[in-house]
Amino acid sequence: MTDAASGPAPTPLERCNSLWIGPSLGPVERACLRSVLRQGHPLSLYCYDEPEGVPSGVELRDAAEVIPREEIIRHPNGGVSIFANRFRYELQRLGRGIWIDCDVYLLAPLLFPRPHLFGWQCDELIGNGVLRTPADSPLLPPLLALFDGDPPIPLWLSRSARLAAHLRRWRTGRNDVTLMPRATTGPHALTRTARETGLDGEALPRDALYPIRWQDADWIVDPSVRLEDRITGHTVAVHFWNECIREFKNAAAPAGSFLARLQEEGQEETGAPRAVDAATPSLSVVMPVHDGMPYVEESVASILAQSFTDFEFVIGDDGSSDGTGEALERWAARDDRIRLIRRERKSGLAGGANWVIAEARAPLIAIAHADDLSHPDRLGRQVETFRARPELDLVGTLWNGIDEEGREVRPADYWRLLRRSPFAPFSHSSAMFRRTAFERAGRYRSEAEYWEDLDLYFRIAEQGGVAVIPEALSTVRHARVSTRLRNDPARVEDAVDLMYRSTARYSAGGDHGDLLGPGRARAAGEKLHPMTFISCGSTRLWSGRSPAVLGRMWKRAGFGLDAASLKTLVWVLWGTASPRTLRLSLRTMMRLRNAVARRLLGDLDVIEWRPRERPPSGPGRQ
Repeated sequence: MTDAASGPAPTPLERCNSLWIGPSLGPVERACLRSVLRQGHPLSLYCYDEPEGVPSGVELRDAAEVIPREEIIRHPNGGVSIFANRFRYELQRLGRGIWIDCDVYLLAPLLFPRPHLFGWQCDELIGNGVLRTPADSPLLPPLLALFDGDPPIPLWLSRSARLAAHLRRWRTGRNDVTLMPRATTGPHALTRTARETGLDGEALPRDALYPIRWQDADWIVDPSVRLEDRITGHTVAVHFWNECIREFKNAAAPAGSFLARLQEEGQEETGAPRAVDAATPSLSVVMPVHDGMPYVEESVASILAQSFTDFEFVIGDDGSSDGTGEALERWAARDDRIRLIRRERKSGLAGGANWVIAEARAPLIAIAHADDLSHPDRLGRQVETFRARPELDLVGTLWNGIDEEGREVRPADYWRLLRRSPFAPFSHSSAMFRRTAFERAGRYRSEAEYWEDLDLYFRIAEQGGVAVIPEALSTVRHARVSTRLRNDPARVEDAVDLMYRSTARYSAGGDHGDLLGPGRARAAGEKLHPMTFISCGSTRLWSGRSPAVLGRMWKRAGFGLDAASLKTLVWVLWGTASPRTLRLSLRTMMRLRNAVARRLLGDLDVIEWRPRERPPSGPGRQ
């Protein structure tokens, strides 16, 4: 149980609701319902007869509570999409919560406090696959009127459809909604009604709920198309357009396609066996790696040597071409805790991490890097901390630094535990977090390239506790194979500058998400935050070389009369003139500060880290 000092429990997420009419759910539907539960939403599935294959955790409800069975209507082709539109509108009138189609896959929780929740599915139409309105919303009366015995002929129909409706009324004396085009009561109706009531401005941008158009629905069977390439940092859901994929969604999917992933997730929910599922481990260690030689084997060995052993080790070879794949195959043959997965093309830092975590099975996820090392007790200490502190969502550890030869060059920095800073005092390769917190935070964002870890920490810290074990249980290697050193310097500098600008916005209490949006491109000639060049030069400095950023700093840095500018100038000029003495000075300063910090910290086992103050409703310090 959480100690009372940790504050009130987080507010439960809003209930989601779906409808199913049919004998059984398919794997795509099961995977989608599971994604809703994974994001933390309670989920009710309304049905008239209990279908087979309902995922555990889904609450079954009698659909007759909302609309009697005898009022089910079908399109002449037998489909129930028109009736499903009426059902979702009736649920809103009853105030039951969010409607979500069974072919919508959540990537993040639906945390939208606005009264109306819906989004554009294209430039002209508002989708109703995800929908919430107040019970007294002005949208509902005209939408529900479409299902009256003789509804008005909608003005949004095409000229030919309106003419056919008038002729039907002239011949039969009434209009019949089931004989209108199937989309009549769905997005077309919602869009027209929202515009007439002035609520169309409430609709979320298309990339939030419908990042992929129905015309491109077959992307899920193409192994060369990755979800990460089709979404943005603002995407919380993906609609799979059931009517467009109906013919092939239950057929054997091409290996590596997103449909194959959905089918696997769906089968897992029904208890179908998987070769690797003899028992679910308590921890998944994940290591995405692209061209990890020559250090990846040492990193793998440090994980396999852990004193805590109840884990699986998911290693993702992300398009390596330097012998990494062959080396990992040898390790996988030696230890059955290793599960090796592959991609032919490099998917980037955020994309690779999201991919490997999606393959993990445990409720706890530990990050490992291909060039860093873990102390033998790292995993055990972190797992113990989670068991003792259930309010925590992420636990990291202090770290020390080594060079390419494995010599310690940078001591752990205990001093950082005594001061509030938005920059994490733990390394990414020491992070362990709850999978539910990761999913709820929205996973890694590719827009935060080269600082995707810090961006994730900010979002996790807004929801739950983040803590640091004040011991160096992780070792970071400073080497020329570092990701930042292997990529275009200008691209890395732009990314690090974005990190500093975003961190400043976040520290001031704002939301840095808009800085990651489509308008984030830098104006030509715009200068960079001066600290960018300390960050970019540090790996070279600690690896035993000159920072090699002086020329680029003079060209791109935006200096001012401030401490950051002065610090950068001193650091870069000193590091260029005498990198050895700068390293010596920094080490000496850190050791002196550590002596003071360790006395002040005493025998604390874990220390909470807050990048900024959370609202009062979040977990507090113990």
